[in-house]
Amino acid sequence: MNKPKLLILSIVLFSTVLLSSRLLWADMPPYQQTEFKIPESYQDNIKGYPSSWRRLSGYEYSALHWDQFVVVYTNNGGDIYANNHFEFMRIYEEDLDYEEGEASYKDYAVGTILLKESFLSQNSRPGLSLLLSGMIKREKGYDSAFGDWEYFQSKKNGEIIVSGNSKDAEIQTMCIGCHSNIQDKDFVFATHYSLSPR
Repeated sequence: MNKPKLLILSIVLFSTVLLSSRLLWADMPPYQQTEFKIPESYQDNIKGYPSSWRRLSGYEYSALHWDQFVVVYTNNGGDIYANNHFEFMRIYEEDLDYEEGEASYKDYAVGTILLKESFLSQNSRPGLSLLLSGMIKREKGYDSAFGDWEYFQSKKNGEIIVSGNSKDAEIQTMCIGCHSNIQDKDFVFATHYSLSPR
């Protein structure tokens, strides 16, 4: 087959696949869609999150996350996340001292799951889908020194990169190193928050 015909065939096939995927998602609002495959070992925990969970942020630029854009979701911790976000902003704006005990941060309930989709920053806009990261609040005693959180991170295709708690060396390096600095906020960065319809 000559190059022009091959190019035209490729364009037609790509357009068909693109149109098919858009038709499948046509009735869903943009924030109820995802390109991330859920890791097999977490299917029971996070299946259907974009459409049934509360979205806590829009696409937010985060220097904390290797200069990426992030979107944050939760299954049931939205009110606590919002409280901790606004409390942090109040303390920051009023220039209060953390040590004076003026903060009213709350802890998350067992079973709370926070998910973060990460996207490559391209020309100051969210680009390629990169990572799906999660924190799951486990039962008391699971990892008491670090709030009983389980952490995981996976690639876009659902392949697990890391999974576990503070006893795992990789979790210590990739997660605990930063999250240990915010014990007063139950180890969760509530940096980005946007009011959303649900």
